[in-house]
Amino acid sequence: SKLLFLSLSLSSALVCSASGMEGCIQAPGDFDAGKFEEEHVHGVYDAIARHFSHTRYKPWPRVASFLMSLDDGAVVADVGCGNG
Repeated sequence: SKLLFLSLSLSSALVCSASGMEGCIQAPGDFDAGKFEEEHVHGVYDAIARHFSHTRYKPWPRVASFLMSLDDGAVVADVGCGNG
């Protein structure tokens, strides 16, 4: 299963699969969030970066259309998107 999210707090960590909350397990007390992030987030992004970048060389038509439909001065948040 693919990792959907990792929930961290000061006292515990939950590791959840794509099946949703019923797929969550309590991480062991010696869980290393930094190591987990390096392997499952940074490692994945590093592995797909070249292909991802080569497929994002111009605006997608629906995105361009949406942006053109906005009023002048509209504010848009591009959060964690794209290859920039």
